[in-house]
Amino acid sequence: MDRACRREEESVWNAGTKLRTPPRGPQPTSRRRTGASCWRRETALQLISLDSSTLEERYRADTSNEESPERHFDRLWAEAVMDRALALLEEEHRATGKDALFEGLADFLSRPPDEGEYAAVGERLGLNSHAVAVAVGRLRERYRALIRAEIEDTVDSPAEVDAELRYLIELVTQ
Repeated sequence: MDRACRREEESVWNAGTKLRTPPRGPQPTSRRRTGASCWRRETALQLISLDSSTLEERYRADTSNEESPERHFDRLWAEAVMDRALALLEEEHRATGKDALFEGLADFLSRPPDEGEYAAVGERLGLNSHAVAVAVGRLRERYRALIRAEIEDTVDSPAEVDAELRYLIELVTQ
């Protein structure tokens, strides 16, 4: 570490700013920092309690007598993949200023509409029922694409994506 980085470290720590400690020893060129950008600021992390009694209670509440621990884990994984895709979809809509559209249509991602429901939602959003149906179709298509992308990040080859997707659907529909 050069002197500029050491001085920056001292000044930042003395100022009370929380920083991530950099890795020690030689670093690949892509990770080296120079001058004032030697350190990365601490990223926001969500802490999860690992209290064993709480985890046991959650496990007992979530599992049925017939489900194996492996199947339970897989089901939780499937739900996490879908939750992550839904969060990304919502984030995309918020970024483009379509919050109200997402809020109005999100319920239709996993279920068909009841009689007249598209018309009622369309009235609130200023759309006709056909426009709502088209928007729901596009929302579902994007949701599928985001779920697929999440699965692609977890498998070794693209050929495995369809099998994982079928398994995910099987897990959440039972």
